Amino acid sequence: MTKHKRILFLILFITAFFCFWCGEMSLSTLYSREHEFRGAAYAIVMFALAVVLWRCLRRQNRPWLCVFVLALALRVALGLFYSCRPVSDFLTEYQSASALAAGDMSLALSDKYTQKFPFILPFVFYQSLLIRIFSDHVGVLQGVNALITASICLLVYSIGCRYHRDCGILAGLCYAVYPSSVVMTQVLTNQHIAALLFYLVFWLLLRQFPPTKTTRASAPPAPVTRGFWPQLAAAGCLFGLGHSMRGIGQPLLIAILLFWLLYLPWKRVLLQGAVFVVCFALVSGGFYLFAWQKGILDSPWTRGDLRYKILTGFNHDSQGLFNTADYEGFFGAAPGDARDRFFREAMGERLENPVSVLYLLGAKVYRMWGVTDSSFYWMTTGETEALQQALSANPDQPELRRRLNALYDATNIFAVIDTGFYGLLTLSACLGAIPGLTSAGLKKFRANPAQTLLAWVLLGYASVHLLIEIQPRYRYFAMPAICILASMGLLKIWRRIGGSAA
Repeated sequence: MTKHKRILFLILFITAFFCFWCGEMSLSTLYSREHEFRGAAYAIVMFALAVVLWRCLRRQNRPWLCVFVLALALRVALGLFYSCRPVSDFLTEYQSASALAAGDMSLALSDKYTQKFPFILPFVFYQSLLIRIFSDHVGVLQGVNALITASICLLVYSIGCRYHRDCGILAGLCYAVYPSSVVMTQVLTNQHIAALLFYLVFWLLLRQFPPTKTTRASAPPAPVTRGFWPQLAAAGCLFGLGHSMRGIGQPLLIAILLFWLLYLPWKRVLLQGAVFVVCFALVSGGFYLFAWQKGILDSPWTRGDLRYKILTGFNHDSQGLFNTADYEGFFGAAPGDARDRFFREAMGERLENPVSVLYLLGAKVYRMWGVTDSSFYWMTTGETEALQQALSANPDQPELRRRLNALYDATNIFAVIDTGFYGLLTLSACLGAIPGLTSAGLKKFRANPAQTLLAWVLLGYASVHLLIEIQPRYRYFAMPAICILASMGLLKIWRRIGGSAA
């Protein structure tokens, strides 16, 4: 099969899958056939460009540079044409960081941070540091986010290269053009810096194992021990810093320990785990010790009462999404016996019927992983609300009406593009993560540490969100791993149709 035929076959496969995915979507999601066709056309163009770029970069000396430039250019271009207005928690965190950078501690000392959500304080201090270094302007923070997400593309490329160079290039390109990642760059969320730090940790940990020499290898690689201890300590410190930015370290830590158990003797796992956990604890606890000494927190052990996330996670009415009644009821009860009693009674009612709980878990999986990403909503909701208020005050403003309608149209088109792109990635990721049920398939799975680590990480991250509050934007952290696993699956398809590795 010639190169042109292979490329045509792959593009046709992408197009056919996308049309099937769109056909399965409800009209209430697509809004109109016009948006469906426009969104499908845009998505097909994006996939075609990614495939063409991959074919061009396979034999280049520095493909990572092109991946980084493409990712940065897309995100900067979006920032130049559209500036996001922070809303909700993002606005509160930005205002607190801005005040803190100016020397005003009043917002940082409010109950929201010191009693309810002390785990957000490290990110507030991080944003205040950026504001102090650069300037108090939302666009500057969004520019930093663009650099961070472009750097995540480099990590996606580097981790993918542990499997195969082609996989690294394709994974980097997929994440560079992934619509939700591009759009989410405009949102001032802690997920950007946390994802960068955690995937940097994964890359450092994978350096203990040599890259996969060939995709047909069946024996697990021998770990590298000499010179790895400084990298392990650095990984533990970065892991603690990432956990401080966004507190999702516990399930990831379990995934890392299980990953080591597959490749290392248990005594070695204990030794490496001890070093890693000590560095993690020192860094993650260091900020709270600093905040306690400065009088911000009453105790260096303060982390906030996170049971409300479990309470919301088992709310059948909201299907695990954020619920105002749960939030107000839980924090409205006095700390101690009253709050404990409120939690026990509410959880007792919600766990009373096991069948309903199973239905709830299924609904949570769908709401977390099966719906259109909310990144576009968070990017545009500030301007949308401002336009709606202006039109309510004075409806006779045709220019504002056109801008509002344009945002509605863009929202509908994005829903189609993101759904098609995400659908292809998840299907391909399943092909990349599941080697088969045979013993040979499992041996081949163990032969690739990058594949194993990412599979454990995704499993742990998805499992913990069965128990706690969910939001579609929380899958942001998982998307780099999904892109890497998807590129592995796409390479399998490529080889099936006669393609060769570079």
